[in-house]
Amino acid sequence: MAQPEVQRIRYAVVGDSYSCGEGASLKESWPALLTQHLSAQGLHVDLVSNPSVTGWTTKDAIDRELPKFVNSNPNFATLLIGVTSA
Repeated sequence: MAQPEVQRIRYAVVGDSYSCGEGASLKESWPALLTQHLSAQGLHVDLVSNPSVTGWTTKDAIDRELPKFVNSNPNFATLLIGVTSA
């Protein structure tokens, strides 16, 4: 009997220093830790996009991150960025 195909969660991130893990390794960023935690709980999560950059504003996120977000075709996402739009 064939096993049912496991649906993978495609996780994409929009953010700034918190999302890219400023001061930590990429594996220690909170999106990577969230992915690891969810996977350990039996969810199949792939971090497919995290173009976050320290210092980016909401305007940067809209202009530079959202196109990458859309192209990654996620079905789960997080947003964490400051509110300035300088």
